[in-house]
Amino acid sequence: MSNNLKSRLSPCFKTPLWSPLGKGRKGAGFTLIEIMIAVAIFAVLSSIMILNFRVDAKSKELKNDCQKITDALKQAQTMALSGRQVADNSGQTFIPNGYEFVPSSCSGSACRSINLIASTSINNIPVLGVIQLEKSEIYSPNGLIITFFPPSADSQILINGNSTTSVQIKVEHILDPNLSKCIIYNSISGRMDILNSNSCN
Repeated sequence: MSNNLKSRLSPCFKTPLWSPLGKGRKGAGFTLIEIMIAVAIFAVLSSIMILNFRVDAKSKELKNDCQKITDALKQAQTMALSGRQVADNSGQTFIPNGYEFVPSSCSGSACRSINLIASTSINNIPVLGVIQLEKSEIYSPNGLIITFFPPSADSQILINGNSTTSVQIKVEHILDPNLSKCIIYNSISGRMDILNSNSCN
């Protein structure tokens, strides 16, 4: 290659046609401002992901506790259909008059568990089952008792001794009162619904 041709091509190799770091940029690193912006964006995105994860976890915990409550109602209903026997003080077994669903472990108006109790005039009948809620509290009318009668499992709802055909039970997450559900039970149809909290009056 002639010296004349070399002198014409040399500027092309000395000056880059395009610089990914911007016009007039020297070196191949990032500036402190760019690093700080990248870290800030990463922190914001991480916070959003963690918040969403926690909300999803609480929603799942609330759903599980609501399922426990409806399962307790179904368990009392099944006891009535099957005529589950209980023992008196002498050890004699018999079928009780009914099987009761009763909120328990209450502090004020909030309860943390459900007792399943045999409805009978005999004293000292043991509790048939205790359903403990993990992360939620029940807010139900005071004196709530739902009784299922054998053998057809017809039910009766009593609130402070007064009979009604339906009841609403509000279930709140203990760590987030804004996260709640409403369980509605109807004694005529036997239907149990888990709805959004705004369904509770």
